[in-house]
Amino acid sequence: MRWFSQKWNKTIIIHAITGYVIAILTLVYVFKLGLEFDPAKPHHFIGSLYVIVIIPVVLSGMSSMISRKGLAWNTKVTNFIRKTHKYMATILVLASFM
Repeated sequence: MRWFSQKWNKTIIIHAITGYVIAILTLVYVFKLGLEFDPAKPHHFIGSLYVIVIIPVVLSGMSSMISRKGLAWNTKVTNFIRKTHKYMATILVLASFM
């Protein structure tokens, strides 16, 4: 929003579509490979946990989008949902680099 503040209503749509595509591709490929919660295989174990963690990130993003449409823009609820989504996604991205 900082760089395209006049186009914020279009960029959030692009952000949402990109997020859905990434989440769907992640879920499809992981379920295609199969979930493995075997601690003896740490890479598979962490990948399977990643799938579980990505679901709340997507749901918080969807909640943020819905709250923007249904509530006033700068309410406490909207800000809380936006910040929750932002921090959860940031943690998920940082964890994926480990």
